Amino acid sequence: MDYKKVYDKICARGKEKRELGQYCEKHHIIPRCMGGKDVDDNLTTLTYREHFIAHLLLTKIYREHRGINYAFLCMLRKQPTGERILTARMVDVIKKNYKKFKKLYCTIPNPGTTENSKNAARKRMLEKNPISLDPSKNRTAQPIRIHFEDGRTEDYKYAKEFCIKNNVPYATMKFWLRNNSKSKKYKIIKVERLEKI
Repeated sequence: MDYKKVYDKICARGKEKRELGQYCEKHHIIPRCMGGKDVDDNLTTLTYREHFIAHLLLTKIYREHRGINYAFLCMLRKQPTGERILTARMVDVIKKNYKKFKKLYCTIPNPGTTENSKNAARKRMLEKNPISLDPSKNRTAQPIRIHFEDGRTEDYKYAKEFCIKNNVPYATMKFWLRNNSKSKKYKIIKVERLEKI
């Protein structure tokens, strides 16, 4: 069977006008993983079924191409618009091809999983954390003044101090600060940020 000829026919059919309201997907005639561009000449509009068949044909035309096999594997996932039903043989062939290429190209371990890289990332976050460098970016680390219904006010060095003292959930305090809201439960009329105490 000439898979390339069938593939070209499907892509050509996608260039024709479609029925109004018919669900369609954009497809790259020359796949992006093979250098295909996002230009009108390289795009075709395929139905759900045609798009699936086009990717299946590509795996048969370019059996040794890792990107083509991966693109088809992505189509095996459930989509919000429906579910693609595959035969066991189709899944088996594609997964075997992809596994083979993963062995060839992914022999180097992920550098982010070694203990040294984890420690380096931890150190970098402690030294270069934007909130540590500029505490003004952290809303809850700023001093606050709380106005109560009975007329009294209380100042705190930071928002979490009030949360710990009064057993208030931290997320609640963040909500008050974001929305400048009241609280009947804690008898608070206003929470305001201060420059300094």
